[in-house]
Amino acid sequence: MLESMAYILILGVIAAAWLGSFLMDKLFGVGFHPWLSTVIGAAVGIVILLLKPTLGVVAMIVAAVIAILSSFIQDKVL
Repeated sequence: MLESMAYILILGVIAAAWLGSFLMDKLFGVGFHPWLSTVIGAAVGIVILLLKPTLGVVAMIVAAVIAILSSFIQDKVL
């Protein structure tokens, strides 16, 4: 039971990071490597889940925000 909840939280974090970077790339054309911002956002979200598993929704929101910020940074730098 708890293991399946953990899988759902991790997949939610990855999906939130992917959705943020996907929308930035397709709607606004921002981001040089959308997959890279997804990995960065998901990694930060998973670390938050590992530190405090009760912050599942916060981890998903942070993952999406980090992916969006990473897209902006990549667009400016690369």
